[in-house]
Amino acid sequence: MTRLSLTHNSCQSPSDSFARFNVPMAPLSEFKDRLRWARERAGLTPTQAAQRLAVAYPTYKGWENGKIKGEAGGRSKSIAKAAHLFKVELLWLIEGRGQPHLRQNPIAQEIEQLASQLPMDEQEDVRDYIRFKIERPRR
Repeated sequence: MTRLSLTHNSCQSPSDSFARFNVPMAPLSEFKDRLRWARERAGLTPTQAAQRLAVAYPTYKGWENGKIKGEAGGRSKSIAKAAHLFKVELLWLIEGRGQPHLRQNPIAQEIEQLASQLPMDEQEDVRDYIRFKIERPRR
């Protein structure tokens, strides 16, 4: 009779049991670790993250390596953009307090997922259309 093991050893790797829940396996005590985890969870490379945040690649890598402190370097606006890009809570990213995940409604998630498949200029068109719909007078 074969027994099914429900211990941690039944996973292929230590992170497998946590990956499906989309939460970090171990506490991420440093900003650099939270930033890297959030970027990886968002499915971006460091180069892509730097480009989307409009920061130099060495600056971004410095944040992930812990050589440049995001907040101390006066880059709080860029860090806030990173939190938004990676869909994590800003307080969690900066200080490690609270939960990492932003709560987002399913329709907004679907719009974002669909728009991400478009070229950048067409993504901007979608954004402009949504702004138009928000700003136009209601009947």
